[in-house]
Amino acid sequence: PRGTEVASSGLGIASARLYGSELQYQFDRKVLDVPRKATSKEEVRAFWETLSTTDHRLILEQAKVTQGELGLNDWGYLQLLSRVGEAIYGPSDDRASLFLWFMLCKSGYDARVSYSDRGVTILLPARQVLYKIPFVRLNGARFYAVAGSSPGKIDGRLFTCDAQYPGAEAPLDMTLTGPPQVGGKVQSKTLTFSYRGENFSLPVLMEAGALEFYSDYPPTDLAVYFKAEPSGTAAESMGEELRRVLKGKTERESVGLLLRLVQTAFAYQVDREQFGRERTLFSEETLAFPYSDCEDRAILFSYLVRSALGLEVIGLAYPGHVATGVALNSGSIG
Repeated sequence: PRGTEVASSGLGIASARLYGSELQYQFDRKVLDVPRKATSKEEVRAFWETLSTTDHRLILEQAKVTQGELGLNDWGYLQLLSRVGEAIYGPSDDRASLFLWFMLCKSGYDARVSYSDRGVTILLPARQVLYKIPFVRLNGARFYAVAGSSPGKIDGRLFTCDAQYPGAEAPLDMTLTGPPQVGGKVQSKTLTFSYRGENFSLPVLMEAGALEFYSDYPPTDLAVYFKAEPSGTAAESMGEELRRVLKGKTERESVGLLLRLVQTAFAYQVDREQFGRERTLFSEETLAFPYSDCEDRAILFSYLVRSALGLEVIGLAYPGHVATGVALNSGSIG
């Protein structure tokens, strides 16, 4: 067993790391008394029934507290439950995957489990499109292979336990309603650029935990990236520096300066050259990486204009290009 026993209490302690945060969860040690494999519908059913007789609410209560403290959205909450399950049963263990499925259902998500001799896959519908992730259709809806001991893999010998748990109807929502507050080490970078003959040097800070969180994010709709905000550390450091360089400038000058920043403070490189695949960066990632392309810069520019100037912005997607539209109060910037 992975969990450490608490003397005479019947409880164990699971130690898990979630990005920049170290977590310890108490759990009912009876959760260890479940089938070790999931190669048949009977074994999956036995796992559910056994876990139902334990004090599983103890873990859910702790997980909900952590979700609020760390500012986790649906994707972050899924990762949290996954790490706790791995801390209890071990990584790449079918039991950890079935634990995640069970806990997601108990949390109100429309999670399904698929099982084959290669492992267990957790399937979830999503409000947004998830790219580069295999899916199956159940009752006309896409269920994405988002986690499990065999994540992202769906083979021809797959069996699907598609029974829906009563009350578990919520799809995965990839929207970030606030920045993740996962902590971790702080790293720094200095952005240099010039505007109308004046040279600027802006030191910015970023959270390693937040960058790790973003790197785990599956590719999804552009609107998610445009609406997202960087970590508090990054937002505060950029805010202080931008207030300094924008002081005394008109709206048109300020927008022009921010545009110049995102266009020249980063070297240009397409995703396939930098990552070997298509990848859209969140604004804090654009600050951290040495290269960026049009959609990355449009997303960062959108955030900077909203946060520093309070102007309304929209994302504009063209074939092969992404840009940002700004609603100016003083006409075009020329």
